[in-house]
Amino acid sequence: CDWNIDANSARAEALVRHAASQGAQVILLQELFETPYFCIEQDNRHLALAETAGPAAALAALDALAADARLADYQPAWAARADLLQRLGRGTEATAAYDRAIGLEADPVVRAFLQQRRRQAGPGQPPGGSG
Repeated sequence: CDWNIDANSARAEALVRHAASQGAQVILLQELFETPYFCIEQDNRHLALAETAGPAAALAALDALAADARLADYQPAWAARADLLQRLGRGTEATAAYDRAIGLEADPVVRAFLQQRRRQAGPGQPPGGSG
């Protein structure tokens, strides 16, 4: 990673696609791959790096990957989509995405978390809202 966010995102997507084509079942990325890893020091200025592009850009990138049929039943993609839709104020779509994620999840703890997030996904409510 370097400081070119678009190049880093494209590189990460290419690596994920390559790993999937080689049969990878689980692919883990550094939590914020848009910039160099900065969590080795505590500095509040780094919070600004947490999401520079915003949820609309993240949803567009996720939608571009969604054309890959192998992701149709990939629960984390649906959970991420639900979160992004909710943050964009698209509560109805978020609820449907949470329903899909919940239906794909076998772990009762993760299901409970997703069900809680779904209950909070009223139209226009941010995650954790009082809806």
